[in-house]
Amino acid sequence: MNHFNYIFAGGGCAALSTALHMSRLGLDGQRLLIIDQEEKVSNDRTWCFWSKGNHSFQDLVFHSWPRVTFADEKGIVRSGMSGYQYHLIRGIDFYQSVKAELEKNPNVTFLTDRIENISDTENGAEVQTQQQSFTADLVLSSIFQRPIQALHPNSYNLIQHFKGWWIETENPQFDKDEVRLMDFAIPQVGECRFMYILPVSPTRALIEFTVFSGATLSDSEYQNTLDAYIRESLGITKYKVYEEEKGIIPMTNMTLNRFEGNNMVQIGTAGGWVKPSTGYAFQTIQRESEKLAKILVNGKAIPTAKRQDRFGFYDNLLLHILNKPENKGKAIFSALFRNNSVGKILTFLNQNSHLIAEVSIFGTLPFQPFLEALWQRTVHKLNKIKKPFFPISEGRIETIRVSGNSEKLF
Repeated sequence: MNHFNYIFAGGGCAALSTALHMSRLGLDGQRLLIIDQEEKVSNDRTWCFWSKGNHSFQDLVFHSWPRVTFADEKGIVRSGMSGYQYHLIRGIDFYQSVKAELEKNPNVTFLTDRIENISDTENGAEVQTQQQSFTADLVLSSIFQRPIQALHPNSYNLIQHFKGWWIETENPQFDKDEVRLMDFAIPQVGECRFMYILPVSPTRALIEFTVFSGATLSDSEYQNTLDAYIRESLGITKYKVYEEEKGIIPMTNMTLNRFEGNNMVQIGTAGGWVKPSTGYAFQTIQRESEKLAKILVNGKAIPTAKRQDRFGFYDNLLLHILNKPENKGKAIFSALFRNNSVGKILTFLNQNSHLIAEVSIFGTLPFQPFLEALWQRTVHKLNKIKKPFFPISEGRIETIRVSGNSEKLF
């Protein structure tokens, strides 16, 4: 029987999380099919997030840090986290745990195949793979392509791209209780560039080079920057790389979708479950997937997209600034971490802050870039300019195996 109540197109974090919440709520005879072109048997990504106290995936946390540092050319700022802890979950641990639980439910089916097309039918939707076709009442898709270009000047099509090395050193080099969220003491090259340091022992850490820009770099540039930072900035001359990850996360206010239809819902990165100004997604995915699961299990109508709130407005201002040639990202993030407590910043990034706190945070940042962004966005909106604003370099669509906080790009 090739008909299912729900088909998940893509089997990443968003799909597995939604299916898990549905299964725990009780499917009551509803049949789920999860299709992905890979079996999820390797550690292809990591997810990082922060929380206070225990959370839903406490048993899957690979490492947590109670302290945080920020660095730029002025030096290092160290801080506690006001009750928060910063967590890392490995992709392979998440996949194995969630899949093992879902496989115990006879109403959940997994399929390894590549999806070629999704289209509406008279009573639902049809999913065509390389091998066969299926029908469903509703398709939940986390498949997307990056837009080729923005449609108007208030659309932004940046990416967060990164390469990380898990390294091991001969001698103790790291404090396993202290994570460095951003280190801007590297050349910016007209972009927003920084390093992460996530130690899991005195001799092991993930060192990650991250860039906010419009196009990816050559693999050699990622590697050379990582090696130079480890040797010159950290003073580590002897180390070995035992694992690496590379990925892309969209930083955009545009709709990310590959297929269209009345009986398909976008989830995950394709559904806007990634914070566009930072790339963090894991907590949002859990929150949104649980809400969606309750709607589906209870047979309720899925609400239309929410109207942009003030946090979406803040994201758009920062995306506008990062999109400008005179990138001010380093100055803004430096001011943010040097002038505010980490607890206050994390509450703001979680979108749990109050307006008064947000005003006080913006009062510590360089005001000119934000005023210019507000003015230019207002002018563009009033004039209703339609010409393309930020095309991708060479007009290409990046097709990349993604690790980090996003779903797979097809």
